[in-house]
Amino acid sequence: VLDLGGRVIRPAAVEAVTSRFNEFYGHAAILREYMGAGDDRLKVVGQIQHGWSVGGNVYTDPKPLYIWNSRSAGWIRQLSAIAEEDIRLIGSPYLYLPAAPDLMDIGRVPSSLLALPQHSTSGHRFEDAYKTWHAYGCWLAQVRDEARLEQVTACLHENDYNDLGVRLALGRCGICVATCGDARMMRTTYLDRMRALALQHGAVTSNAMGTALVYAAYEGRPVFIGGPPPTMVAVKNTPEEMYPSVYDPEWLDREFPGWRCPWQAAEPRRADAERELGASYKRTRAELWDMMDLAVMP
Repeated sequence: VLDLGGRVIRPAAVEAVTSRFNEFYGHAAILREYMGAGDDRLKVVGQIQHGWSVGGNVYTDPKPLYIWNSRSAGWIRQLSAIAEEDIRLIGSPYLYLPAAPDLMDIGRVPSSLLALPQHSTSGHRFEDAYKTWHAYGCWLAQVRDEARLEQVTACLHENDYNDLGVRLALGRCGICVATCGDARMMRTTYLDRMRALALQHGAVTSNAMGTALVYAAYEGRPVFIGGPPPTMVAVKNTPEEMYPSVYDPEWLDREFPGWRCPWQAAEPRRADAERELGASYKRTRAELWDMMDLAVMP
């Protein structure tokens, strides 16, 4: 039994089920800290939306589902198996991070660009990965030379960063390579690092609409979508869904007008980011206690 400031949390009932994805990127840890319940044994029953998505970016079980925004909620409502009481809009866990450090402490380089490209997953690999990354590195180098930038950094998901060949393909183009670490191990530190990288650079780009680019826009960085997108190939029998629309020009121009542009036209897109992160659904500490099902689990 945990006694958390007068709130007694008892061991989970047999039917209480959590998702291992809740702890990825520190999502559950961030919410626990915000609620004043920083004990790792206290688990979120159900699922926290894993990231920004054209769809819901959650499985149908376990429930309830803690959803970021109205876009994802609308997609989930189309699934007849999901009851309305199991769709709980709370916004992105990113919204619940403590305030960012002072920019003077971070050390921004105004004449720099951070790239947050589309990453591979366990269920979807890049077709000819090294050719793909080399092409993207060449494009970044072209932007660097045209804009006379001091530095371009590509922040890679661990799936791609752990491949030495990928890092070499970018390095040969003169692109610095970074990562925020292991999404399963870094707790709140993962998104802290992501935010610091965005704030350190003058502008941020990606070759697709994605979670990290939305974070950068929320932080007030000028953002733009450009460069060659990858060709994704599904691994046999994968349950993962892939949405090619995230780099489809027609869809992007309709849903995110102005984001797909040359580097010279990059500008902050804070209002769009607030919508996609579900800022209007951010809850108070008391509201989260009332909305979230929590249980003590080993």
